[in-house]
Amino acid sequence: MKDYRVIVPLSYLIAHSIMWCTIWACAYLPDLTFASDGFIIIMAIFIFFGFAAPGKWSVIFTGLIFLDIGVANTFLHYPELLMMLILGIPFYGGICLVVWAMERSYVYQYVAQRMLEESAYHDQLTGLFNRNIIDTLMDENKSLQCFGGEDISVLLFDIDLSCTE
Repeated sequence: MKDYRVIVPLSYLIAHSIMWCTIWACAYLPDLTFASDGFIIIMAIFIFFGFAAPGKWSVIFTGLIFLDIGVANTFLHYPELLMMLILGIPFYGGICLVVWAMERSYVYQYVAQRMLEESAYHDQLTGLFNRNIIDTLMDENKSLQCFGGEDISVLLFDIDLSCTE
């Protein structure tokens, strides 16, 4: 599978499953005092899943952790529920901030790369292909070939008349 629209939800399903397995294990503990420590570890897992997901998806799927806690609290009655929420809200905010910053940085780098590619293969004044596009069309023998396998020739003209006299 190479489609992120399938992989990302499945990844978060795994993370939430880990959380539910942890909640199930907590049901058998005599003392739930340390459940908030496990919650911190689970939030760290969600940080790593957030790196691979688009920003909006990361915010939504990570936010479902509070739903998990609310549902689990109905039958576990966490003694440290308030502590879990106090720790979870800034953690969640931090995850959202990091994902937003990474996504913004990625978009900036992508746009900059596209502009560099555009300027490398197109004339700045006319917008037409320049001589650098020929390098991408040549094979390893430094010859241009048609689809039929015959050699072709290319003639370049400087049509913008930019002289330096």
